[in-house]
Amino acid sequence: LLLIVVGVVVLRSDTRGEEAEKYLARFTKKGVEMSMVVVDEPVEYPEYYQTTGAALEAVGAKVLFRVPKHQVLRIGQMCRLSGDLIVPESFEEFNYREYLARQDVYRVMYVDEFECEETMKLPLSLKVRREIAAMKLGLIGKIEQHVPEPQASLLVGILFGQKRIFAEDFDSAIKNAGVSHVVAASGYNISFVVASSSSLFSFLSRRPRMVVELLAVWLYCIMSGLSPSIMRAGLMYSLAALFVLLGRHIPVLHVLLLTLAIFLLVDPRIVQDIGFQLSFASTVGLLYLSPQLGKGLVRLGFLVSGVGVFLPTLACTLATLPISASVFKKVPLLSVLVNTIVLPFVDSTLLLGVVALIALPLVPLLGKGIFMLIWVQLRFFEMVVRYFGSFEWGVIDFAASH
Repeated sequence: LLLIVVGVVVLRSDTRGEEAEKYLARFTKKGVEMSMVVVDEPVEYPEYYQTTGAALEAVGAKVLFRVPKHQVLRIGQMCRLSGDLIVPESFEEFNYREYLARQDVYRVMYVDEFECEETMKLPLSLKVRREIAAMKLGLIGKIEQHVPEPQASLLVGILFGQKRIFAEDFDSAIKNAGVSHVVAASGYNISFVVASSSSLFSFLSRRPRMVVELLAVWLYCIMSGLSPSIMRAGLMYSLAALFVLLGRHIPVLHVLLLTLAIFLLVDPRIVQDIGFQLSFASTVGLLYLSPQLGKGLVRLGFLVSGVGVFLPTLACTLATLPISASVFKKVPLLSVLVNTIVLPFVDSTLLLGVVALIALPLVPLLGKGIFMLIWVQLRFFEMVVRYFGSFEWGVIDFAASH
């Protein structure tokens, strides 16, 4: 069944990509003018915004573009762009063109002039995403009012998986310490939510507890702005968990393969997406490897009841390690040690962050007090990451050795 699905979606994918290529080929030149609707949440950089626009008259024809920061971009805006539209160029060790094509992005535009305005002539899906993104931006604004940098950006990454810009030395330390998953949208965020919910409601029996976990996962997905990586991880966990709730005694591997087939039908190229691969591997670690690690520790005479979130996260780390090493060409040797130290604080920060955002409009003094506690925890996180991330021997760099 899986092989049949793969064959069908590959044919469908090729057809859609050819249509988008034909449409955009007419505009591919210097000094082109075209209109695009913003379909992805803009990523903010020090001097510009970067986002993806789509031509409404051609399904699947998407363009990656950057604009100066003199106007705030939002999902759903219609932008008139002027600049050079080019075919993406690949690097020596990275096929950038293929990477963008997997996201239905076939051109890059370097914008000289632009003008964006709100429009109501949008598909319902974009209108919903626009409203959710606006809600998330409002919550991020509250965090930035009460927490200084870089702790504010850390909290935003932990809560929403929102990509933020850190100082170069701290960003390097995060990668070298192996904690990038903490401040990026990935299956790790979902694993934190599931493990935290499971710990908080451990007094419930298995089925009611899984229902609570599912509710917590989707509440978090909405709060995170329904970002693609978080949605993929949330849906993947939900599909696997539903089989358990329905009492269908199907091997976990079979459930995951069926989930993969469903995802392939919805999005043909998703299996090639690095975010999806990490989410899939993370789910395997969460649902399959974590229980096996627990049983192994019990056999060795260790108590696993006190490790809380650590076991699921360790399982996710081990499950995603081969993908991370092959894609990013680095293996942080101290990753497990650093995660062991900081993850309990990250877990409580996630929970406290949600409580603080809820409490702030109801009991402002309580909300501000919780944000102060969060700052202390994230300050400790920063110190640990900077310390262990400074060890040059703590990272195997395959790209450098090559």
